Amino acid sequence: MAFRSITQANVAGGSSGTDPGLPAGTVAGDTLIAFYTSDGSGGGNLLPAGFTLGSVDNVTNGDAQTLGWGWKVSVGGDATAFVNTGSSAFGCFIAAYSGRVTVSPVEASSVNNPNLVTPPNSPVTVTGTGVTTILPDDIVFLASADTNGANGTWAPGGSLNTRGTIPSGGSFTAAALFDFTQSGAGATGDQTAVWTLASAAGNPTGYLIALKPAAAPPPVPFMGQICM
Repeated sequence: MAFRSITQANVAGGSSGTDPGLPAGTVAGDTLIAFYTSDGSGGGNLLPAGFTLGSVDNVTNGDAQTLGWGWKVSVGGDATAFVNTGSSAFGCFIAAYSGRVTVSPVEASSVNNPNLVTPPNSPVTVTGTGVTTILPDDIVFLASADTNGANGTWAPGGSLNTRGTIPSGGSFTAAALFDFTQSGAGATGDQTAVWTLASAAGNPTGYLIALKPAAAPPPVPFMGQICM
C-alpha cells in the first residue's frame, strides 16, 4: 500500500475558505486524491485549482448534496483550497499516495449514485461499484451519506483500511475515505461501508478509484560465463 497521509476539513454552513492543506510528507510526484461533499445540489466542480476532475454528482432527493473527486500529481506547494462560498455545509479530504505513475495515474474509476427518492434509514450501506484493472493497483473507496446532521460512525467492509472519516455533526456531510491494495490484475469486486447513526436517513454515494503503480525496473541481464 502506497498511502502516505491524509488531511480533511468540515465546516457548518456560513463558514467559507475550506482548506485542509497538503497531507504530511507529500513530495513532488505523489498522487493526490481530492474529494468533497457540499450540502445542497447543483454546486458543480469545487476542487482546488490544478486538480483534474474525476466526477461531479448531485443528490437531488432527500436533503440534497453535491459531491465530486479529482486527482493531481503533486509538484510541491500545490493549491489545496476548495471552492466553498460559505453558503452550505462542506466536507473534504486530500490524500497522498506515493509510488504511483506520474502520468495519468488513474487506471479506472466508477461512481454509484442511486439518488434514491426515499433515502434509507440508518444503517445506510454505501457501495463502490467494482472496476477491473490490468495492474496490481491501489484502490481508493470514497463513501458519502447525505444526512440530517447527526453524528454517526463508519464501518468498512472486508479488508478496507480506514484513512479518514467525517462524522457529519452540524455539517450535514458524512463521508469517509478507505483503501486497499489489489493483489493482482482483475476485478476488484464491489466495496461497501456502513454509515450508522441514532435516527436518520441518508442517501448513499460511492466512488472507486484505481491508482496505477510505478513501473518496476527491468530485470538485470545475467552476465555469468557459459561453459561448454
